[in-house]
Amino acid sequence: MPALVGRSKREIFRYIKDRIRKRIQGWKEKMLSKAGREVLIKAVAQSIPTFVMGCFKLPISLCAEINGLIGKFWWGQQGEERRIHWVGWGRLCHAKNEGGMGFRDLVAFNKALLAKQGWRMLTNPESLVARIFRARYYPSSTFLEARLGYNPSYVWRSIWEARSVVDRGTRWRIGDGKSVRIWGDKWLPTPPSFQITSSRGDWNRDTRVIELIDSSTRRWRANLISALFLPHEAESICRIPLSVRMPPDRWIWGYHPKGMFTVKSAYYIAQNMSEELASPIGHVGTALWKKIWQLDIPSKIKLFAWKALHDILPVKLNLQKKKVNVDERCVLCGVSDESAIHVLKECDFAEQVWMGSQLSLSSQHSLASNFWVWMEEICGKVDDADLGLFITLAWAIWIARNEKIFNGIQRSSTEVIRWASLFLGEFRAARYISEARSREPRRPGIWRPPIRNIYKLNVDGALSLDKSITGIGVVARDHEGEVVAAMGQNFQGNLEPKHVEALAFQCALHFARDIGLRKIIVEGDNLEVVQGILNVVEDCSSLGLIFEDIREDSGHFSSISFKHIYREGNAVAHCLAKHACNTNSTSIWLEEVPEFIRDQVQLDISLMLS
Repeated sequence: MPALVGRSKREIFRYIKDRIRKRIQGWKEKMLSKAGREVLIKAVAQSIPTFVMGCFKLPISLCAEINGLIGKFWWGQQGEERRIHWVGWGRLCHAKNEGGMGFRDLVAFNKALLAKQGWRMLTNPESLVARIFRARYYPSSTFLEARLGYNPSYVWRSIWEARSVVDRGTRWRIGDGKSVRIWGDKWLPTPPSFQITSSRGDWNRDTRVIELIDSSTRRWRANLISALFLPHEAESICRIPLSVRMPPDRWIWGYHPKGMFTVKSAYYIAQNMSEELASPIGHVGTALWKKIWQLDIPSKIKLFAWKALHDILPVKLNLQKKKVNVDERCVLCGVSDESAIHVLKECDFAEQVWMGSQLSLSSQHSLASNFWVWMEEICGKVDDADLGLFITLAWAIWIARNEKIFNGIQRSSTEVIRWASLFLGEFRAARYISEARSREPRRPGIWRPPIRNIYKLNVDGALSLDKSITGIGVVARDHEGEVVAAMGQNFQGNLEPKHVEALAFQCALHFARDIGLRKIIVEGDNLEVVQGILNVVEDCSSLGLIFEDIREDSGHFSSISFKHIYREGNAVAHCLAKHACNTNSTSIWLEEVPEFIRDQVQLDISLMLS
């Protein structure tokens, strides 16, 4: 890390390029497969400059040189020799589900790392570094409104240039609604704008979100919202969880489900903002790419499929396009010009392989003119297991073609089929054994009673068939499994499932306190909600406010714990929640068992005694 940064930024940071070059040259790339190179590029080469990029903006020219080094390594180039780069670096930096290889665009990644520093200044303004920069560059505003200033330091200039990423990714979390303007501020959970687009009519531009909240019930004023906003925006607003504590509004990261800043999501924003990656690449086909990368086949075969789908296999016609002087005739049949679709589908040798395999494919029944179209046809006809076999057979045909060219070995179609099937079978068998050993058996979801003098409350949420009404159910039972009390309550509106489950926990605590229970266990079947209440992972989202409310309500009990139970053991609470969706008011049963849950209660008791 340089102590001083002068005018020649490229010379100061050149040592990063030298370190990457030395590391790459020591890897003996001749011994590595393409999959091995991919791992080393992502895990080592592109991680070397990470620490420096978190504080300084690297010159774009230096990033281009580093990308060039890594690109040469990826395509197998050594020393001063020249290798064909079949795909540009910009396309390789796209996500795998978009047809790329998922390599980092260093310029965008640099900006994402710097955005992390800006995010810290915005959300933690009392930190030492934030106070220093604020005193110098933005004494009367926030980081988002800061100007570059006169004669800025290189650190500040670097962080300031990442401000656009921070600005695009942030939005407000509504607490009391006093700090957020309805129109103009970003507070809706709807990327990328996060803003209201409905006309404000006669409303003042500075009207705050607090005007949309009922101060007595601490809920959204649904009728006003429906009349004021477009239907989709009104629904989005009413689905935002509100805390009964009404804490101050705060900034959260809009591209993470828990409102937490992540470099990954910031990189996604920076990458989309990059002019280099603005144009779409070849075939988009996100669903097909996703399916290919998830197949249970070796990585090298997936990479073969990636090349074939991009039509960058080094067949003779492609080599001629790159000004390589070769005979264009197919080496396997000696008749037609050698293109990728010919070698893998139309050649007589390939036809024999496909017809002789268990897939029994005939190329004559397909009019596909390239491998991409053919792959889409096959995906619509076979399951994932057979799709993996299809790609493996195509790879085996390619291997047979290479053996004929480079080793003079002529394989029969029967040999190719047998070898490909055996290779894939052994790979899947090894994977199955490994996964079977590491897989834990799932425990049966049986309801278990609490110990004496402690009551267990099971909770669940449900939606009506038209999703216009939300129901929650709560049942309290003692150590013998007998129902002490039960409750069903509904809410208007189509709420998020996790929000419904969190409300069920919250209502359970209020219900337990009202009926005088002081030692309780609360169980639900949504693991993510239980973990959120236990604060296993920090949650800055709007739902996190409900978790905070629940933790605060927990202080009213002398003993309380929250647990997860599988859905099968939570059937009684689920029945109550479904019933609540069909009623117009809150239903409470004390020391009696509702008729519609009686059989399930008895089943739970019999299972716990067995």
